[in-house]
Amino acid sequence: VLPPPEPPVEPEMTVCTDAPLKLGFDTAPVLGESGCIRVFRKDTDKEVDCIDLADLAKVTVRESDGTMIPAAQINKETLFHSFMDALPSGGRYRPVHYTPLRISGNCLEIKLHSGVLEFDKEYYVVSDAGFTAEFKTRAKPVSKTLLQVNADGSGDFCTVQGALTYAGSIGQSAEITIDIAEGTYREMLYLRNKNHLTLKGAGSDKTRIVYPNNESWSTGSGAGSDKKPEIGKAVGVLGGRGLFLTENCDDLTLEGLTIENSFGELKGQAEAIYFNSGNGSHRLTVENCAFISLQDTFLCKGIVYVHNSLIAGHCDYIWGYPAACLFEDCEIRSL
Repeated sequence: VLPPPEPPVEPEMTVCTDAPLKLGFDTAPVLGESGCIRVFRKDTDKEVDCIDLADLAKVTVRESDGTMIPAAQINKETLFHSFMDALPSGGRYRPVHYTPLRISGNCLEIKLHSGVLEFDKEYYVVSDAGFTAEFKTRAKPVSKTLLQVNADGSGDFCTVQGALTYAGSIGQSAEITIDIAEGTYREMLYLRNKNHLTLKGAGSDKTRIVYPNNESWSTGSGAGSDKKPEIGKAVGVLGGRGLFLTENCDDLTLEGLTIENSFGELKGQAEAIYFNSGNGSHRLTVENCAFISLQDTFLCKGIVYVHNSLIAGHCDYIWGYPAACLFEDCEIRSL
C-alpha cells in the first residue's frame, strides 16, 4: 500500500503580477556587491527574472528616498543591465532606470522587471545570500472595461504601469478606465497605441505618481523599441527623461491625479508628461490634475484640453507642438 501523497505546499504570498515582493528578516538586510536574486516559475523551473547585485555599481542611491539613479547618463550605447527596466506597451519597450531593491527597517522590497510574471502561476525566489520565498500570482482581471490599481494589493494591479500594459493587450480601440486608488506610486510610465483610455485617481491631492528622471540621467524626450533590450547589449533607443511617455494614443483622459517628476533641481530638462500624439490630431483631456516638475514639465502635441488643473515648473515648463491647447480654470505656477 502506497503512503498518502504529501499535501501541496501553499505559496507564502498571493500577489498581483506587478506587486513588489516584501520579505521580512530578523535584522536589517544589507545590499552586497555581488550575487543574484533569481525568480523561477514553479511548474517549469524556468528562470523568469534576475537581479544581479554587481549592477549596483552602475547606480547611486539617493539618500532622500532610496531611489536608485544612473551613475552615468543612459544613451543608445548604454549596455542594458538588471538595474534597468523595459516598460512594455503596444508591442514596444521603453528602457528606463528603476529601483529593483529598497530596504525599510528589516524589510527588503524586491520590484521585479515589468512583464516577467504571468497570471495565476506559482513562482519561487532563490538568492545567493541564502534566502528563499514562494508566491503565487492572481488570476487575470474579470472586467475588460474597468481595471483597479491599489498599491496595497487589493486591486487588479499594484502599479499603474501594470494596468497600462494590460489595457493595451485588451485592444487598441476598447474603452477602458483605470481606477487608481489613493496613494503614492513611485514609478515611470509608458503607454503606446492605446485609444479611449481614462486614468482616474482619487483626487490630485490623494493619488500621486512620483519618480525622478532628467536629461542628465536618461537623454532625449523618449521613445520605445520594437525589441526588448537584452542584458549586456546596447539599449539602442532613448527611453527619455520624462516620467510619463505616451505615443500614438488618441482620446486619453487623465483625471484626479498628480504626476510629479521629482528630479528636484532647477537646471535640467525633466518632463512630468510627454503627450506625443503621433499624427498631431490625437486628443488629451486633463481634469483636476497636477503636473509638477521644474524644466519642461508639460510637453504636448495634438489637441489638448486642460481644466481645473495645476501646471508647475521653473523654466520653459509648458511647451511642445500642439494643434490646439486650451487651459481653462487652471493655475500656472512658477517655482
